[in-house]
Amino acid sequence: GVSPQNHEAICTLLNIEKEGVNFPVEITTKSHLDLFPREKMVYLSPDSNNDLERFNEDDIYVIGGIIDIGDDRAPLTLANAKKHKIRHARFPMKRVIGMKADLNVETCVAIMNDLKYSQDWFYSLRWVPARFFSNRLKSDGGGNMEHRLLYRAHKVIICHHQLITFISYIFF
Repeated sequence: GVSPQNHEAICTLLNIEKEGVNFPVEITTKSHLDLFPREKMVYLSPDSNNDLERFNEDDIYVIGGIIDIGDDRAPLTLANAKKHKIRHARFPMKRVIGMKADLNVETCVAIMNDLKYSQDWFYSLRWVPARFFSNRLKSDGGGNMEHRLLYRAHKVIICHHQLITFISYIFF
């Protein structure tokens, strides 16, 4: 949850009505641990050793919104999941696209949204920023055929997404 001062500032900044009817997300001072049953929660952390296999409608996914390394360099989201005995998982990026990357919250939300409707990890990981693919190509000199093919496939999928987003923005 957020502090009462931050709650007020967010509502003012985003022009959220008192009842919140004009905003699809509830901002609260309560902790997610107080709002949801722990047995249904799954912390998403790139530091977990458990791959998330599929989207489960009954689960409540928790995406950390902070830099995930504490002063002692420990992964905070994973540590919090273990501390509260909550399941944890990571996106199967290494298995599906051959890389590991720390992603921002909106990218994780987009990936989970696609996964919910497609149950297809390759398609859902189209939201991984193109810079990760191009940096990998640059680092190996472009000599790895698998990396080149993944980069090209990602370009096709992401371009299609950008066109849809552009059309949605203009017409809706």
